[in-house]
Amino acid sequence: AFAKYAYKNNELLALHASYNDSTYGTYNNKFKGVDNYKILDKLNGKISLSYSSLNTLNKCAFSYYLKYILSLSEYEDNFMTFIGNVFHYCIEKHFKDTNLLIDDLYEEAILAYSDKYQMTIGEKHLISNLKFELQDVIKYLDEQLAYINYKDAMFEQKIEVDSKIDYSNNEIKTKFIGFVDKLLYKKVKDEFGNDITLVCIIDYKTSTSIKFEIELVKHGLSLQLPIYAFLANNIKGFDNVIVGGMFIQPILNSTLIDVEGDSVKFEKKKSDSKKLNGCINDELRDEYKFTNYDIYSKTSKLNSEDFNKLNSDVIDSINKAFITIASGDFKINPKRINNNNVTCSYCKFKDVCYFKESDYVDIVLEKEDL
Repeated sequence: AFAKYAYKNNELLALHASYNDSTYGTYNNKFKGVDNYKILDKLNGKISLSYSSLNTLNKCAFSYYLKYILSLSEYEDNFMTFIGNVFHYCIEKHFKDTNLLIDDLYEEAILAYSDKYQMTIGEKHLISNLKFELQDVIKYLDEQLAYINYKDAMFEQKIEVDSKIDYSNNEIKTKFIGFVDKLLYKKVKDEFGNDITLVCIIDYKTSTSIKFEIELVKHGLSLQLPIYAFLANNIKGFDNVIVGGMFIQPILNSTLIDVEGDSVKFEKKKSDSKKLNGCINDELRDEYKFTNYDIYSKTSKLNSEDFNKLNSDVIDSINKAFITIASGDFKINPKRINNNNVTCSYCKFKDVCYFKESDYVDIVLEKEDL
């Protein structure tokens, strides 16, 4: 009676001593999971992943469940996404046909994406000014090619890797899908006459805050570049792939301001801000290297063994993800790096899961890893 109606009587204390329910008035936010047969039925026995969905899963499995299994989140464009789409579109079209006029490409791109995002008056003014930034970026990328040894290229390349896993006496078809902004490659023969494909992965970013953090790969984070390198290993016709490098290519820096009034210094800052950042295979002999020039900024020098380890980490992360999804084990497990919550700040579901301090998975990086 008390539990339902808050009604007390003389027998309540005696009964409470014998039938003490310590869980009354408490709430357990733990997600109990989903029966795997329900998950497989929902997914028609097939599991597909991309970098974005894997990143969501590895940041917090419960968030993945709400977004990709229950489809509770609709994709919403914003102005920065709109800019990124326009820049990507123009750069891809330019490198496929350098005779096309950038002005025409820009107008074409804006028109193509305007049905997905309606700009404000202020944003329309800004997007018209950003055309000059795009022209500057394309000029820089054209000049950059002269210093790159891998002359063959693929742009916005879709790569799919099909496989199968066995779980709970079920054979489950799996697919991993990726789109690589720029894949540069060079086919050579080694000293024994074996075919080798040297590749370099480049991913465009309109945000300067996104960096490749190699120390997070083993934790299932910062996987985008290693995933694209893994996908390159699965391109038909690419034999004995060796990764020469993988980089983030900044294509827009909105934070630069010419405070000194020195146009020469400012232009150099703009040029430096477009330098590649990522990692390069430093053990390759000169004719196999992606570049012999200083066209990158923050860059880790790795060897082929390091790249193979990154590839193994990616494969492990993908396989674990497939098993997590197949088992319906969608824990509330947001990641926190050196006490910095990298998961929940912009999560649309943070008011749903009621996450607690005990739900965090803490990743501690040493200072030399930062």
